[in-house]
Amino acid sequence: MIDEVRARGGPFTPEEPHLRLLAERVFDRSADLAAGRLNHRLAGYGPPVRDLLGEIEAPTVVLHGTLDRHIAAGHPEELVRCIPGARLVWLDGVGHEFPPRAVWSQVLTEILDLAA
Repeated sequence: MIDEVRARGGPFTPEEPHLRLLAERVFDRSADLAAGRLNHRLAGYGPPVRDLLGEIEAPTVVLHGTLDRHIAAGHPEELVRCIPGARLVWLDGVGHEFPPRAVWSQVLTEILDLAA
């Protein structure tokens, strides 16, 4: 997990001690880590959900790293087009990773603005 985050991260990706703590938390909170990792790979093989996105009524913000090489920029842009009222917020310098500490303020502000 640590190697994956490091490989897909950006300049704000924390060093190994912090990533190790994060990995331990994920492990401790996962009932079946292997199944959880497989779920993401199998998601594309299930029934199409694109048509259902237009039914989402909850306030939605899509956060996406500008350095994410794992999920192309067109995917979050399309998500925002399909979900009514959704906003796309780019996280500068962030790869495909949990939001690093450097952008926590931005992420929290975006989430709290949804609740306001």
